[in-house]
Amino acid sequence: MALYLNRKKGGRSYARNQGIAKSKGQFIIFCDADFIVIPTFLKILEKYHTKHPDSVVSGIPNSWNMVFTQYYPQFTLEQRSLLYHTLYDKGLWKNEYWGDESQIKTLLTPKQLTEDFNKIEDFIFQEKVDERTIKEYEETTYAPWLLFVTRCVSVKRRNLDKVGWFDERFKKYGLEDWELGYRLHLEGVSFVSMRERVGYHQEHPKAQSEADGNNENLKYMFEKFGFSDPELNLFSFCPAYDNIALYKDHLRSLDKLKKKGKKKKYKNMNQEWKSLAKEFYYQ
Repeated sequence: MALYLNRKKGGRSYARNQGIAKSKGQFIIFCDADFIVIPTFLKILEKYHTKHPDSVVSGIPNSWNMVFTQYYPQFTLEQRSLLYHTLYDKGLWKNEYWGDESQIKTLLTPKQLTEDFNKIEDFIFQEKVDERTIKEYEETTYAPWLLFVTRCVSVKRRNLDKVGWFDERFKKYGLEDWELGYRLHLEGVSFVSMRERVGYHQEHPKAQSEADGNNENLKYMFEKFGFSDPELNLFSFCPAYDNIALYKDHLRSLDKLKKKGKKKKYKNMNQEWKSLAKEFYYQ
């Protein structure tokens, strides 16, 4: 394993592209720095790539559970409550975790995980994701590119080279991974979700201005791709990150009109979405 230190602050896209440039393998695996993979992660990933050699393989949506490996003074009240109940219910809570609000406190060390990975179970908060949401991410008839989430995703290097890696004009948080997934989708690359849970998100202080980043980056996507695709236009008033079930229901309704030959209604709905996307873009 080689570790490269990137000293330039060029954003997530720039940093990931530096990693791609230095890579030598046939497949590129993206795992966010806050994501802990299970010991059999590579074995499971190999199984999927063997069965789906040209597909993007994603850990979403079955690897959303969070784990508390550290306590941060910057935690929100909700995060503090989740941490307290996660540890208290298992008899692991220590009152000393509160108090000095200037110190990050380590709860679970890398050494402990190396010696016995099963220890992680005591620090996991089982996030309740409804079955419909999971099903909609796994289903790839509509907007399969939503599976391209860099928390945990793997793609063939050759396919990345075809579409041009991450777009470094994305500076703020949000959508830079979906935008690359969208380009891979346009190139005809298929997507598959791993049914196994292959890792855990380490809970940390929430990033600020995420919504502003999403809005700004979506406007850039409209600059880049225009307003011809209903899947993008729909994002302007019903973004998948808010409610993927509703987002895909809209796409099914539009597709149903097309399949039933209701050309006028299909055209009107398509035009309405385009108008809303343009209104969002120019506001």
